Amino acid sequence: GCTLGIQCYWCINYPYSGGGRFYDANCGEEEYTGHTSQCDDCEACYLTVYNEDHGSVVDRGWTKLNSSSECEYGPYYTVCYCDQQLCNSNLCEQCNSTRNY
Repeated sequence: GCTLGIQCYWCINYPYSGGGRFYDANCGEEEYTGHTSQCDDCEACYLTVYNEDHGSVVDRGWTKLNSSSECEYGPYYTVCYCDQQLCNSNLCEQCNSTRNY
């Protein structure tokens, strides 16, 4: 059969996050090239950017759900998805700016 799986950057720049996240103070860099993680049954990487009111936290990882929309907007954060290896290195610049409500 064909090999599924994707390698994504996997980090968060908030030190008390838990949930198996990898803390890296540099996770919020514009072109992050640090810690990675492989997921054999995933098809997308994601990147969540929280706005300044919520500490400008950046959370990167992989997900089994490939969202139909490239960008999702929640209260105080933006999530973007991509389906190439190590594609979640930016800061969702392709999306509109983070909503503040």
